[in-house]
Amino acid sequence: SAQLILTSSNQIVAVQGLAGTGKTFMLQSAKDLAEKQGFEMIGLTPSASAAEELSKTGIKSQTIASFQNTARKN
Repeated sequence: SAQLILTSSNQIVAVQGLAGTGKTFMLQSAKDLAEKQGFEMIGLTPSASAAEELSKTGIKSQTIASFQNTARKN
């Protein structure tokens, strides 16, 4: 939930749920609140189509594999 994302001391919080349950809407709200507090939220997804969908909310998103490849290069 947005509350867990916004209050967790962890840098990574996973969100899982069935299609149509409001995950994207919840993440948009969490992003807006996090940015007001000076934080940046990024999305890591299992598929390119999921990253594309999440990016529509304004959350910078990429696949987990892409993120790992970028991290290995640095």
